[in-house]
Amino acid sequence: MKHLPQWKQEKQLKNDSFEVKVPLKEASQKQKVIEVELIMLMVDEEPVVVDAFDLAEPVDIRKNLPPEFHEWVGSTKWKERKDALDALLTSAKVPRIKEENYSDIMGILAKSMKDANIVVVTAAAQCVDAIARGLRKPFGQYKQLVMMPMVEKLKERKPAVVEALSNAMDAVFTAVRVSSALFS
Repeated sequence: MKHLPQWKQEKQLKNDSFEVKVPLKEASQKQKVIEVELIMLMVDEEPVVVDAFDLAEPVDIRKNLPPEFHEWVGSTKWKERKDALDALLTSAKVPRIKEENYSDIMGILAKSMKDANIVVVTAAAQCVDAIARGLRKPFGQYKQLVMMPMVEKLKERKPAVVEALSNAMDAVFTAVRVSSALFS
């Protein structure tokens, strides 16, 4: 067996979901038994799915916003409006958002969806996406504020805007039942 290539010296143990190669030459009988037992354990047990949302501590996203946030959002300069939304996006990209009253922020995002500058609209859609994913079911109370402006902006031709809007809508539909998101 010394002159055979390594791949021919390996015995393959196969299962439905994976395969383990045990080198015949180097593996002791004890190693083979342990690996076979490991395979049996993996087959018998169902994988446990753990959601990061359930494990994460809720975060109040308003606490991390800069003090100039409301000033920047109301600015006539698109760059300042975008910077304010980027700060909100950075604050909202957490696994779980604390259930608080975010009506003021959602109103700002709805207003930003109607902005003439597509960079601001894209940033607002990304914020809606992050907040909907972080709040999940409690986001339902804000769906009426943001759904119509997002649907109206879908006529935009720029692929980046349409993609950001569709991602935000997907997040809203995931957080809220589809029928209540569309018909209320």
